[in-house]
Amino acid sequence: MSDDDNDDLVQWRLKMLTTQRFANLLEVADLIGDMSADGVEIIRKIGDADHKDLRKFLREGRPETFEFLAGLRKDELDEIGNAIENARAFRRAGKLMRWGIATLFGAFIGVSWLWDKIAPWLKGSR
Repeated sequence: MSDDDNDDLVQWRLKMLTTQRFANLLEVADLIGDMSADGVEIIRKIGDADHKDLRKFLREGRPETFEFLAGLRKDELDEIGNAIENARAFRRAGKLMRWGIATLFGAFIGVSWLWDKIAPWLKGSR
């Protein structure tokens, strides 16, 4: 890049840095400075390329979701993973029951059809 291109880029960046954006940057810097070590680690993960799903969640998440999560106590946050696993298990059990009922119904129909075919043969052999 030439010096003129660098100067243009610097000028463009300075124009984009409005007073409100600068205030927002200072507020975020204060927030990060007041965070615990765990919070700072999460902020580092947001910048990591391996955590695209976390960035997508933060970018596209609904405000109600963030309010709900912010209102949870520490023990509730620990239990939320178990609750998600339980919901998945109930969903799997529901699918298993559905297929079990369909299988039993099919077996009943098959045995009935087979009985209709075999019963006359058994009666005729006496």
